Amino acid sequence: MRVLLLPVALLLSQAAYAGERAIPTTSLPAAVQAAIASGYPGATIREASTEIEDGATEYEAEIALGERTVDLAYSADGGLLEEEEIVSLASTPPAVEAALAAYTGWTIGRVERAIAGGATTYEAELTKGKKRVEVAMSAEGVLRGKEQAEHDEGR
Repeated sequence: MRVLLLPVALLLSQAAYAGERAIPTTSLPAAVQAAIASGYPGATIREASTEIEDGATEYEAEIALGERTVDLAYSADGGLLEEEEIVSLASTPPAVEAALAAYTGWTIGRVERAIAGGATTYEAELTKGKKRVEVAMSAEGVLRGKEQAEHDEGR
């Protein structure tokens, strides 16, 4: 039994290491800090974390920009990988609003705009009774993905 515990412990520690890990905002690489200052003048970095994605280290920052809160992901060299922001349904393109209206009987909750690789995606949380799903669609209202939501991200 003891022989099995060590490999299991090593696997668990590797899995924990591969996940997101909070870091002090001052520990963001200089290139990431410079990219935030340049791309989001006047922003305050509230939180920072690091994570290994597809074998590469990513740095994530939550910034406050006036009344807005924006989540950003950067490569170590300061390249912007993704920008996410909670938005109002009314601020989405008409095609997105129409596509979401097609979910008759569902309540539209949090709507998020994500920009990555030059493409904009809108993600919406929908609830109907105890069921909760998340849908992702293009700015043209084309469904890109749908999954049953299993947990709340606390937003």
